[in-house]
Amino acid sequence: MCLSLRPRYAGAAFVLSFPLLIVSCGGKSDNGHAQESTGSTPPVALSEQLNGVSVPITPPEAENQTFNGVDVNGNGVRDDVERLLAAKFGNAGYTSLIDLAKAYQDFINIPLSDSEKLQAQWRLIENKRGCLLTAVNNKPDAPLWVASSVFTTKERLDAFETRLMALREHQVTPAVNVTCGG
Repeated sequence: MCLSLRPRYAGAAFVLSFPLLIVSCGGKSDNGHAQESTGSTPPVALSEQLNGVSVPITPPEAENQTFNGVDVNGNGVRDDVERLLAAKFGNAGYTSLIDLAKAYQDFINIPLSDSEKLQAQWRLIENKRGCLLTAVNNKPDAPLWVASSVFTTKERLDAFETRLMALREHQVTPAVNVTCGG
């Protein structure tokens, strides 16, 4: 399955977010002193509804290509991933989708030297995958869809594969007492 993961409205998102950047940074008047905001500029929306789910607006393409991407709402999941999952699944298991995406993103940020943390995170990923299958009525492609949404660049995929290879050196015990949120 080939997925097009390029944001369609990246230019529009940048144009809409630019006034927010200017307002948040303040401005300088002609005499070099900081200007105060008069409050006459309406706030820029940072989220929108997509398939029944509130998601961040489309992040600018250039900002999204960094390793950790853009995470406007600070939930630990890149905004482009949130949008892809909402577009594909809507509200059906959305929390479980986001939980698995966050677990994958956390996994690729763990130092290779920290084998205990890698193992613990992998057990968490297995737990989240099981919970996801239950939440989306056993759609078997859901965990794969989450992974393909998270690992959209060579750098991200390489980080994932490198950590998987590091885990192969250790016998990772399966997750026990798997519990899924409501």
